[in-house]
Amino acid sequence: MRRIHILAFLVAVVLAASALAPFHFGAAFGLFFIGIVVTLALIIRGNAAGAHANNRGITLLSEGRTTEAIASFEVARRAMGSLNPLPPYNIAQANLWLWKLDESRNGFESASKAMLGRPLRQMAVPALLLISAVQNDAPRAAALEQEVKTLQLDRAPVVAIARAAFFARAGEWKRVLDTLTLERTRPLGGPARALADAIRSWATVEVGGARSGVDAVGVFGETGPAALAKWWPELARFIESAAR
Repeated sequence: MRRIHILAFLVAVVLAASALAPFHFGAAFGLFFIGIVVTLALIIRGNAAGAHANNRGITLLSEGRTTEAIASFEVARRAMGSLNPLPPYNIAQANLWLWKLDESRNGFESASKAMLGRPLRQMAVPALLLISAVQNDAPRAAALEQEVKTLQLDRAPVVAIARAAFFARAGEWKRVLDTLTLERTRPLGGPARALADAIRSWATVEVGGARSGVDAVGVFGETGPAALAKWWPELARFIESAAR
């Protein structure tokens, strides 16, 4: 809506300048120049406000305040305009950790395939692969694995979580542990790290080892176990039992 208002203002200025041009070229040019300056100022102001809201959303997300983060990203999206893919991408990231996986997938796909969103594809593909793993969607995951190879993302930590999730669903616990090494997951933080630790702990128990600590709050976030249990009830039950 903001973009429409700015465009309408610029069109009005151009029309006014056109009307003046036959009578006073200098006044027409001056009016047109002022219109351009004001329009750019409005766009810059909107981008600045949007960047502030987006940064605040990132901070909130890092603090586990996911619902508040989405609200801030929505403010950023409105301020920065529909062509900027960053706020929608961040909303998709937040929805992932609320386990709203269909909404998250749609957001990642839309943001990373937008006209200005191609640089985001390298970050979106691992997340999309993880969504497919949690949903146990092997055909979609196979297509994404091709993108992993094309984009050279094989060593991405989130890719390791996704692959380990498929191994866990198949009961291949040794492969889970071989995939989710501490070295691979060390760069992770927040809910991604909590999820990796939980799957690793589950696999360790299944091969006869001692159960390690599980951060249930880190995995479940604001939703509690029900949202994850919708997609992967066995994992949700293990995390609940491990956290007692």
